[in-house]
Amino acid sequence: MPLIHNQTSLPLEAGKSLFDYADDLAVRVPTSCNRNGECHECIVEVRRGMNALEPLNDTEDFLRDNYRLACQARVIDIEADIEFNILRRQPRILTESIAPEEINKENIELDPLTVREGDNIIFKGEPAPFAKPKRPSSGARASEPIFAGDAHGPRIIDRYRGRILGIAADIGTTTVAMNLVDLETGDILYTASFENPQRFGGSDVMNRISYDTGTYRGELQAVLISSINYEIGEMVRALKIRRRHIVELVAVGNTTMRDILFGIDVEPIGQKPYKSHIEDDFRNGNRDTTALNRQAHELGIRINPNANIYSGPLIASHIGSDVAADLLTIAIDQQDDIVMLIDIGTNTEIIAGNKNSLHAASCPAGPAFEGGNVTYAMPGYNGAVERVTIPNRHSREGENPEGPGAPSPSQSVTHSLPLSEGELKGVSAQRDHSGCPDPDAPHHSREGENPEGTGGPSPSQSETHSLPLSEGELKGVSAKRDRRGCPASDAPRHSREGENPEEPGGPSPSQSETHSLPLSEGELKGVSAKRDRRGCPDPDHHRHSREGENPEGTGGRDAPLLTTIGNTIPIGICGSGLIDLLAELRRHNIMNELGNFNDGSDEFTFHHENRLTLSRADISALAQAKAANYCGQNIVLETTGTTPTDYTRLYLAGGFANYINIQNAINIGFIPNIDPDRITKIGNASLQGATIMLTNATKRAAIEHLATTITHIELETNPNFFDHFVEGCQFKK
Repeated sequence: MPLIHNQTSLPLEAGKSLFDYADDLAVRVPTSCNRNGECHECIVEVRRGMNALEPLNDTEDFLRDNYRLACQARVIDIEADIEFNILRRQPRILTESIAPEEINKENIELDPLTVREGDNIIFKGEPAPFAKPKRPSSGARASEPIFAGDAHGPRIIDRYRGRILGIAADIGTTTVAMNLVDLETGDILYTASFENPQRFGGSDVMNRISYDTGTYRGELQAVLISSINYEIGEMVRALKIRRRHIVELVAVGNTTMRDILFGIDVEPIGQKPYKSHIEDDFRNGNRDTTALNRQAHELGIRINPNANIYSGPLIASHIGSDVAADLLTIAIDQQDDIVMLIDIGTNTEIIAGNKNSLHAASCPAGPAFEGGNVTYAMPGYNGAVERVTIPNRHSREGENPEGPGAPSPSQSVTHSLPLSEGELKGVSAQRDHSGCPDPDAPHHSREGENPEGTGGPSPSQSETHSLPLSEGELKGVSAKRDRRGCPASDAPRHSREGENPEEPGGPSPSQSETHSLPLSEGELKGVSAKRDRRGCPDPDHHRHSREGENPEGTGGRDAPLLTTIGNTIPIGICGSGLIDLLAELRRHNIMNELGNFNDGSDEFTFHHENRLTLSRADISALAQAKAANYCGQNIVLETTGTTPTDYTRLYLAGGFANYINIQNAINIGFIPNIDPDRITKIGNASLQGATIMLTNATKRAAIEHLATTITHIELETNPNFFDHFVEGCQFKK
């Protein structure tokens, strides 16, 4: 039986370790202990076949669930299937963001704190008023002093060695992204991203807190720093530079991720009132800022050992320096109109207000939309379904398949597509000889024009136009049309006048029944990811099926239309795909507002070939994750006395948010019902903000001050919390 990694198979051999197989597959696995299990860096996830491996030994005691050390996990059952993933997989992680000048027309000046002075590189320290060191935090570990934001003022980092480089890093619960920046020019030289390897400690911050405060405290910090060092090694090899050239690192993250990185006890973050030691010291007057500074050698980060490691300020509770970085990106301190920022992730944060007043809240949404707690959910790797459209033919007779408020098919402009049986009503009358729309003819007419030409029925007489297909042609679709519904290249494309294009004995077009189906404007936009100029799918845009397979799945023509990351066969579904699927199930009345299937079934199959389903249990997990977001948004609105229409701009931050269909997210109540024209996706604003902190001392000081002025809303103390949560579990606007 095979061993499987990333859809590649190898034969099993008794006694061979997963690390050996990684070598065979040319997959690099971190290690620094010569594979003896001491470094705890080569953690892998075993998706199948745990029982086919040697039992865990003493060096793996710190691991939970289906995680192993690759060097210790050896095959003992060659008749089983074993599938594993390394924890440094690289899903599609968004590393780009909107430029600040696109929001406030401000060009941020290059003014870093680490600069060249003569033959030396100097770290200047924080500008006033943030240059007052206080006593060490109570959360510091023994013999590990935690400095205030000033890092004890100016100091020499190193002699000048020809380059001054810095790293900006966004440490997310699920993913990590880093920019390597030239601090003399401001140029970004390299961007890296990888999955946070701490997943063996839990998929959300509360589980990570529980793990890190138990027997194996320090393991999460160690594996994170190991992965950062590994990625830095990739950077220096690619650019042929030296690690000593990197003389500063700025890291942002939620409160838990940041404090784990800095080796600070995170236990109080998991207990009421959910405040870190650093925030508690700040509130008690024992420090002037919640920002942190350390030196690289203290944390074990393998850059210049004297390099400064900085993390921006916390806002409150779980709302960390990543949100502070978001605020730098959107220049919130210059916004006159009230705006809202939602940073969507495992822990969703909400900021509302303007330069005069800001409120913040944090929602523990969990990992359901990021690959956890849903049967076939996965992060954004190749093979993840990212777009879903259910064809209108799924809706019940008499219902409007576009959903409430949408134009009915009789009101809609229709468009032509190369469709087979039951798929041709509403196509343009003009088609080329292959049966696809003529590229020289309009696919649909302007309002008031007659698409049939002189003598044809006017729009008032006929809303749609049909192309007749014989019963014989319909039966022979597989022979005469390719799997996209377009004529096959090796099939006869047209016949001479008077000839029967079917096989001898087949009915002529004049004898045969025709078949048709309207396509609305909305469906056309949804289902046509890429099409050629005739309206047929672009053969170079492989949506998800392998050659010879039915891209609709074995369920036939009524199966959902899917688009996957990497245009490969679907193996799961990521967050943007889940939002689409939920919205489409509601749009077609397949699922009601409560998340129940109207036909009483327990699951919906969205890809038959691989038996990918969405179950009632999955929908319940998604409903609760969505409700956490909904609850936070509505309590912020309630507390500030505002409504969605009061906001001139909604900024959606985070990689997940960048890929969602905004209207679908609104339709299921995932984001506020704000005019989509007023919603801006700003990508990885945390990484952008960390880069601003790295390159501009004034902005760094400004965000430390701004963070102290933000009012924190504690959701759990709101008397309407439960009502908002219950309402948020429903799939509606």
